[in-house]
Amino acid sequence: MAGVNLTISQTGFDKVASAFKQLSDRGDDLQPAMSAIGEYLLGSNQDRMEQGITPSGEAFAPLSDVTIARKNKNQTTPLIHNGYLFNLVYQATSEAMELGTPMIYGAVMFYGAKQGEFGRVNNHPVPWGDIPAREYLGISSADEDEIAAIVGDFLLAGIGE
Repeated sequence: MAGVNLTISQTGFDKVASAFKQLSDRGDDLQPAMSAIGEYLLGSNQDRMEQGITPSGEAFAPLSDVTIARKNKNQTTPLIHNGYLFNLVYQATSEAMELGTPMIYGAVMFYGAKQGEFGRVNNHPVPWGDIPAREYLGISSADEDEIAAIVGDFLLAGIGE
């Protein structure tokens, strides 16, 4: 190349080479980043549940008058009665993070169900009424930005120290 040039290689600049090595090494175990993402999404999804909105910002279907009458607390808040469904949990590994609920009825609340879809118990339909889908788990566009920032911060942490 004619004129002036600058070459960066692993042998020419120890500090830069060390930074690239650290970046590569940190990428081998993403468990700390996955845990940070889990903590963030736990709070983000719980906030939306309290607000009664989906990750895309749409309001949950309102509760029916029958459901409101049957609830003895949190009467106007979909998905939150005793707080069991609200208590989301996550698991993080070096390769993935999974967020959800261990409650067996969580899928019905998320996807919805028609009255009697699961048969009858003691001559009563299960569920006893139609349950509209309420998408309470997910990733919003703001969540995507935060996840990208968490990963970036994780990969850059300690570089050049």
